[in-house]
Amino acid sequence: MVKDGENHVEATCTTTGVDAKKCLYCPRKTTEITPVNPLKHERGAVVYSERNAENCTVRATVSCTLCGKEIDGWNEPRHDYEEETFVCTRKGCNSVKEIPSSYFTYSLSNRGGWAINGINRKKTEELKKYIDDNDGRMRLPSQGRSASSEFAVESVLGKVFDALGEEYTSKIKYIYVPLGYTYIFSYAFADLSDLNKITFPKTVTGIENYALAGCKNLTELTLPYDSYADIIGIFGAKKDTLTGYKLTTFNVHRPNGKSTVEFLSENCVLFENLTTVNIHTEFIGGITYMVDGRKINDSKTVFKNGVDETSGTITYYLK
Repeated sequence: MVKDGENHVEATCTTTGVDAKKCLYCPRKTTEITPVNPLKHERGAVVYSERNAENCTVRATVSCTLCGKEIDGWNEPRHDYEEETFVCTRKGCNSVKEIPSSYFTYSLSNRGGWAINGINRKKTEELKKYIDDNDGRMRLPSQGRSASSEFAVESVLGKVFDALGEEYTSKIKYIYVPLGYTYIFSYAFADLSDLNKITFPKTVTGIENYALAGCKNLTELTLPYDSYADIIGIFGAKKDTLTGYKLTTFNVHRPNGKSTVEFLSENCVLFENLTTVNIHTEFIGGITYMVDGRKINDSKTVFKNGVDETSGTITYYLK
């Protein structure tokens, strides 16, 4: 057999009988005039395997488009994030999908501690792409960064998303505020017109009036039982009956260690579409729900939270 340059010998295709070239380095046979040079592969598209649920990875490979040989391969992380909390579902994996902290700017609040105070304008386009790629769902960052340090984020100041413009503020559908946040300022999430779900953690101790002003499409709200939050005030409403609001589900984090949750029927507020009130608890054992000192067994549709100024605690009123 005669060498053709350094890479090929003459051969005959065993399928067609046509004279061909046979690569010395791989089984490819070709009638192309240009020989296949195994030292200069042409990279194809990346192909991903199924996710390995045991270690939260996928195998990525690249093959040559000329000879078909696998020429590159590596592992990439691939987590299965829980829809509500953005935490990986695999037991023992603590990976969390948070929106990059660099998308925001931060400042010290008048209550002390670091707060998100706006959008990093250099990252505006990246944030818009993040919103598009994640269907308007986000978990706020637990940690922020400055040029010289990293710090815990504890609060959200007013109108942090305004710089995105109406086109993109209307694309935000769900916001998860993680544990460690303690305070939500007025207008923090105001005018997110299509926001339909927001979750505040049990570490939040205060939510100012108008924090959710204009969020009439909100259907599910989660608040801590002991937070200082006026359910009328945070929406910016002034009447006991909140017309035009679509809220259907209200979730409350019950204080740890308490087996009884008490409600009062006076000074109630009606959400026209509310159907469910859920009490979230980490307490092991039964929970007793009381309204005006009488035990109840089912959720009610009318409630209002009020503030006991002497003790600083919140009571959620049911009718």
